[in-house]
Amino acid sequence: MNFIHKLVLCATVLGMSHAAFSQSASLSAGGDASGGGGSVSYSVGQIDYSFSSSNDGVLTWGVQQPYELFEIIGVEEWGGKYDISVFPNPASKFIQLNIAGHNGDLSLRMFDALGQLVRAETIRAAQTQINLSDLSNGMYYLKLYNKSGVETNTIKVIKTH
Repeated sequence: MNFIHKLVLCATVLGMSHAAFSQSASLSAGGDASGGGGSVSYSVGQIDYSFSSSNDGVLTWGVQQPYELFEIIGVEEWGGKYDISVFPNPASKFIQLNIAGHNGDLSLRMFDALGQLVRAETIRAAQTQINLSDLSNGMYYLKLYNKSGVETNTIKVIKTH
């Protein structure tokens, strides 16, 4: 092999090894800063990092991750919320459901963590006791519905032994 072929092969191998160890990330924000002491590139968000330190300072580098900001521009209300309380929670046998402003037009459905309906009842009073003794231990979603069938409230209920 002549000298030029060896040189091209070495340059290719070195270039490939450099690319294999370089950092890459899709960034949503960042920039460059420079001053009298040097310059630095930065990004928003970072999931892993390493650092080196000496008497002159600390250098930190890492793998960047995009950072997203969300702005809530409005909240849509569904059917009017009731002021409700459920206690005790967690519970083993019974829970007490108290509904302020109850008007007799509510129903209750209870779903397990998989979304399967395990109980459906009509709420007849502002204070209602709900039996949990026949349910397995776990997390349940107690949902209240108005007379039009619109969901008004959801509460997580934990059933223990």
